Amino acid sequence: MSQVEELQMRIRNLPTEDFSKLREWFLQLEGELWDQQISADFKAGKFNKLIEKARAEFAQGYTGSLKLGVSCQKCKVRAHQANG
Repeated sequence: MSQVEELQMRIRNLPTEDFSKLREWFLQLEGELWDQQISADFKAGKFNKLIEKARAEFAQGYTGSLKLGVSCQKCKVRAHQANG
């Protein structure tokens, strides 16, 4: 039996309260690891092209309100042009 299979079996047999504590701990750990990965990717410059693109679109006026139900005419025109 692999370590993962053993852990799975042990987790299935945990009392409800212990399972809840483990789940909360695991979700927190997962969030911390995600934050670390995003931070490392940012420091490595992996988002630079996306940032440059967003800034260029902002400078060209291709931005709109983030309010739901509100649309931006320039965004509609640009989307139409992109789709042919």
